[in-house]
Amino acid sequence: MTTLNAGFDDLHDTPFLTRHRFDRLVVPGFVAAIWAAILAGFVPDIVGHVRTQGFSYPIIVHLHALAFTGWLILLSVQVALVETGNVALHRRLGVAGAGLAGTMVILGPMVALMMGSAAFGTPRWDPGFLSISLSDILAFAVIVGAALVLRRDAAAHKRLMLLATIQIAGAGFGRFMGIFLHGLGGTGWWGFFVGGTLELDLLIVALGVYDIVTRGRLHPVYLPTVLALWGLQATAITLYFTPAWTAFTTHILGH
Repeated sequence: MTTLNAGFDDLHDTPFLTRHRFDRLVVPGFVAAIWAAILAGFVPDIVGHVRTQGFSYPIIVHLHALAFTGWLILLSVQVALVETGNVALHRRLGVAGAGLAGTMVILGPMVALMMGSAAFGTPRWDPGFLSISLSDILAFAVIVGAALVLRRDAAAHKRLMLLATIQIAGAGFGRFMGIFLHGLGGTGWWGFFVGGTLELDLLIVALGVYDIVTRGRLHPVYLPTVLALWGLQATAITLYFTPAWTAFTTHILGH
């Protein structure tokens, strides 16, 4: 028993491996999966909108798209800089990334409120969906904030940035994979989860599995962050199906 406890103590005291030889392929692979979800989810919607209504998006929607696309581009560049050893430039660009994240946190709720209003002209008006949109940007803000605080811990910083970006990629996953998976969960809470949230959670789990395979354990920031994310996801979906929430959001949107 003493030997077993000593083994756990040694594992706890061993520093988490910041880099592994597989990171050069796997970390860009996670970023590529996020890009694929966003493009597959949003491009068909954008093309359909342009065909039927032209470029009739409000200016704030264009700014929102530019900011979030810019974030994905910056994340891709930052990952490439780290993987090629250009850490100094990575840190300098991190200042711009912090400013961009702040802009996204402002634009996200503004666009969510606009898209939730029938005044925007969408036939899919669904004020209750604000619980999903606002919870996503809240999670992004908190996790990116933690990543900035822990920027000197490269392993923690990298995982938090990936988790934050995976969470906001949920809209892309929901639009694309939800078409194929929605029926598996039936209707109601579980149908919504399977059709719109399960896909990004699988990517989140994959990140944890990768660390267990390559490091033998999860990074200390991973489990509390993921548990908080899952709790927020469950709360947002529950609110979506709560009549009082729908009545409240309908009221604040002026309808």
